[in-house]
Amino acid sequence: MFNLDHLVIPILEFMTTKSYFLTEGFYLQVRFTRNVNMESILEIETDLLPPEKIPTAPFEFPKAWNKSTISERDYLFRFPRECVAELENLNIELQKNALPALITRPDMYDLENCRGFMRQIKDVLDNGVGFAVIDKLPIDSASEEVATTMHWLLGSLLGRPVAQNYKDGKMLYEVKDLTEGKGKNMIGVRGSHTNADLSFHTDCSSNISPPDYVGLMCVRPALEGGESQLTNWYAVYNKLLETRPDLCARGFQPILFDRQLEHAENEPRVLSRPPFAFDGKISMRYSERLNRQGYKVANQAMDQKTEEMLSAISGILEDPEMRVDLNFKPGQIQWINNASIGHRRTSYIDHPGDPSLRRCLVRMWIRDKGKISYLG
Repeated sequence: MFNLDHLVIPILEFMTTKSYFLTEGFYLQVRFTRNVNMESILEIETDLLPPEKIPTAPFEFPKAWNKSTISERDYLFRFPRECVAELENLNIELQKNALPALITRPDMYDLENCRGFMRQIKDVLDNGVGFAVIDKLPIDSASEEVATTMHWLLGSLLGRPVAQNYKDGKMLYEVKDLTEGKGKNMIGVRGSHTNADLSFHTDCSSNISPPDYVGLMCVRPALEGGESQLTNWYAVYNKLLETRPDLCARGFQPILFDRQLEHAENEPRVLSRPPFAFDGKISMRYSERLNRQGYKVANQAMDQKTEEMLSAISGILEDPEMRVDLNFKPGQIQWINNASIGHRRTSYIDHPGDPSLRRCLVRMWIRDKGKISYLG
């Protein structure tokens, strides 16, 4: 896999293009561009989808779904009795012999039935509706630390956990309000550390290698609000194909993303990648907010076609029929395929006073390609 150290290259020319060896038979072509009065842009050059291969027929269930076509039986899973027994024994073992979650591995414990169960979950993520809600970890009898370790071990059965932050490489990330409800417009604060409404997005959409899967374990729900809403990029593409087929091709061309300073100081602040990709399966990296910020940071005007595409997708996502609405319960785990499912969170009101009662989710990112570091 390629070494991101190769990407840290001083930009001495107006345009520099270089190729780097990745692994046998594969090369990554990286272009840094800088124009006068413009921010440099990191372009990861891949083969763009030829116009004749852009999908022109709608996708079908279970890949494409909406509120009317999906039901709980498609995504809600309860631990089988054998898995519950393994988790109860794991709880006892971790209480007797505590270890930091990050140094534990599934092969250290008897989790054979859980291994088979998580293979079933992975199949739903890859070949089913693209997300699963697991109900639930025995959080009533387990401490928060033990429940987090259980979440870590189960997630590790899906694939390889990776870093979720460029600066500290954190792999278990707490999603909770750190701003006392004041973070909506605070600069430099991640939305996941506020109680504000978050628009539909792909996790880490502005990164070179976003995670394949995102897992959220609920430790405590909010007093009010904090609803999880999921949408399906296959269905969104179908709707775009139906209403604005002239914009579909634009989705397979590069667009700018603000990298949110999650990179080395001498790297470009803006990434250029197509939002849509298709190799028999649709995948999407989406964040309208980071797209619009990307053009501002690069000091570039957004072209009309890009503006129309973003506005069209935003309009599609406003339709309640295009999503499912879920309320987290303590101990539940939500896993999504980060390429096929977009997610958002409604604003919430937290429990006043005691911080130990406030909303808290523990997030994992899973990615099997590249490095385990944030950039991949």
